Amino acid sequence: MDFKIPLKISFNKLFYNLVIAIFSVIFLQQVLVVNVGGSFKFYELFALIILFFFLLRGKNFYIYSKFSLLLFLFFIIATLPGTFKQYLMLEELQGFYNHFPEAKGSLRFNMMIAPVIVYFYYIICWLVINTIDGSRKVYDNKEKIIRLFVMVGTFTSIYALYGFFFVRLLGFPDLVPDMVDNRNHRPDYEFRTSGFSSEAGDLAFMLSWVMIYLLYYKNLFSKRKTITLQIINGVALLLTFSSNLLAFFLAVLISILVFDSLSKKIKVSVILISLGLSAFLVLLNSGYYELFRYVFYQKLVHLFEKPTQVSSTGSMRAYHIHMGLDLFKDNPLFGVGGGNSVFHLWKYDSLLSAQQDGVKSGLVKVIAETGIFGALCFYGFYIYYFIQILIRRHLTNNPLIKIGFIGGCTTFLMLASLYPVYSIFLWVNIALVLNELKFMKEKTNSLILENA
Repeated sequence: MDFKIPLKISFNKLFYNLVIAIFSVIFLQQVLVVNVGGSFKFYELFALIILFFFLLRGKNFYIYSKFSLLLFLFFIIATLPGTFKQYLMLEELQGFYNHFPEAKGSLRFNMMIAPVIVYFYYIICWLVINTIDGSRKVYDNKEKIIRLFVMVGTFTSIYALYGFFFVRLLGFPDLVPDMVDNRNHRPDYEFRTSGFSSEAGDLAFMLSWVMIYLLYYKNLFSKRKTITLQIINGVALLLTFSSNLLAFFLAVLISILVFDSLSKKIKVSVILISLGLSAFLVLLNSGYYELFRYVFYQKLVHLFEKPTQVSSTGSMRAYHIHMGLDLFKDNPLFGVGGGNSVFHLWKYDSLLSAQQDGVKSGLVKVIAETGIFGALCFYGFYIYYFIQILIRRHLTNNPLIKIGFIGGCTTFLMLASLYPVYSIFLWVNIALVLNELKFMKEKTNSLILENA
């Protein structure tokens, strides 16, 4: 007798649980990763499972919104033409290995294989965004997901503060074993907080979203717990000493101009000016003024200047940005393909200071690697995103409208220094906002039909 076990999968519940899993481990950027020529992260494993079940789902495949369509055009379509072109010019790119002889034999820098691997990352990043965007269960449980993100972020902040005060200053042992640690900066020799991320700037981006939720989503926790969480995450965020903090503060200021009344604008302006002057006076009389000046002034100035020599991380980033712009000028229509700028920058390296990670800016990386076509899709997404939020800015009873605006501004501004753009952690909270906009619109349309 044959026994058949029917395969009945609730895809909606499955995808929702995978989204929960991604948010549970999203802060594990360079801890508990697998090195496969690059760091394969826990949340990317869950994204890979999403890909598997999307393929299993077969013809029932959806692009859930215009937002997701624009990102589909960017992630899946715009990244291909430049890559096809690159495969036709492999011989003339062999100078890359003369410039970086240590790259020979590395899977990450194999010109035949690396573009395929990077394209895989583009695919799974878009799938995660699209899955969150179209999930009704995500919409119904958004507060649970946001609480989870905040609590995981708080755990990371506590670890980061332990690393800052106890490991770096008092010589206590780090809590992360070497065997699961793939970070560039560890708390035993890095002065800034970076948590489980490779760079302090990455942690600053993630904690900015945590703080936005804690400041503007009023019903997540009790008032006392909210204040406690704000203090823990706020201190950890400030101790990143990242230039990205300027993007977060600027996004908050822009939101005040857009959303708040004139009286509140004046009140907040007076408070911020007073706090700013007080903080500046304290800095002048402390030992941290030069550090503050370097992080928040010199690095920012260097970012917009084409350096004649590379003497700091700011000038290094600026140098790669300008090489990326030169690369775009030579490949304006379709760029050189997603993730492929690393194989081209050596041609523009007049200072012999290029590093093996391509353009060090997500905003410039987009145009250098996907050209005008990709830029139209990518920047078109952000333009459409902000237009749709501003249309709804009168909905003061929905905290995700203002959160989406501040978080969107923060993300876009921080992409001036964050890369690559296919990093899932850059998109999960944006995707939550897209989900809110989608189902909010459907709810409004159904109410109109009921009252017609």
